[in-house]
Amino acid sequence: MSVTVANITLYSRNPKGLAHFFSELLDLDILPIVGAEGISVHSEKVTIKVLKANADQLFHKAGERDVMIEFSLASQQELEDLLHKVQFLSYRQNAEKPLPRAKLSKVGSQIFFFLKDPDGRNWKFSFDEEIS
Repeated sequence: MSVTVANITLYSRNPKGLAHFFSELLDLDILPIVGAEGISVHSEKVTIKVLKANADQLFHKAGERDVMIEFSLASQQELEDLLHKVQFLSYRQNAEKPLPRAKLSKVGSQIFFFLKDPDGRNWKFSFDEEIS
């Protein structure tokens, strides 16, 4: 079986803010979703739809999301470059709400780091030395 992710749909209290977060982090283009109260951030390989959340679609503001999404990168250099970008974005953000400090970890042949988006979702970015 071959499975491809068609798109990822995220619900947010602040769709514009979350869309800009991913646009900057992953160099994705931003487009409004026609006929919906949302924004699409996309490239040739990934599409993330960010929709305005209603009360039923939200977790407690201080609570953790129960999802973790992983992106695999093609090289360790790409992973390190993305980590530097995360650190730069964290530095540039308002001091009142900085991104948590991300760092590279290694388990077996996988090198990775975790990041939380502004809504508290966990994201993992990784490179596997054995696959390359």
